[in-house]
Amino acid sequence: MADIILAECGTNGWLVCGEQYIDDLLANTLPAHVSIEVVTCESKSAVIELWTEYEGGDDPAMMWLIHPNIIRRARGQAGQLSVEFTAWSAAMDDRAESAMQTAADQMLHVETRRLSVVRYVDAAGLAAAGDMANLRASLIEARLAALGVAPSRIIRETQPPEQPGQIERIDLVIRDA
Repeated sequence: MADIILAECGTNGWLVCGEQYIDDLLANTLPAHVSIEVVTCESKSAVIELWTEYEGGDDPAMMWLIHPNIIRRARGQAGQLSVEFTAWSAAMDDRAESAMQTAADQMLHVETRRLSVVRYVDAAGLAAAGDMANLRASLIEARLAALGVAPSRIIRETQPPEQPGQIERIDLVIRDA
């Protein structure tokens, strides 16, 4: 189990485990040995269940609400990097470039790692949404290759979205082979 567990539901996130680290988490001064995990939950009640299980709390109003930028940063520290897009756009900003650079850096140091480019596509949704996810994934894969990641180490995955807005995100998941 990670030292810190953050639960994400929709666009909100909460600290469900590791309250003793809250000051360092917020200030971005966590020691290197402190591990972080970001868990995606389908509902706020699932978040409350996690919090009750790990922190033993009985008043959900006492949960720490965590800013989305801290969740993004935690994803990067946990090997869960994301590239966020605006609706129906494949434009990438500085945060996207930073996530791809971080992924490339982590890949270059360990030859056995594989990088999964995870697209979220609703099978019952518009075909154009799947086409947009493919375009975004292709652009990310091309940028990763330009940063030195061999295409043979990149795996494209498709998963159904579990939360609103997830189709506007592509996760870069680094795994040891």
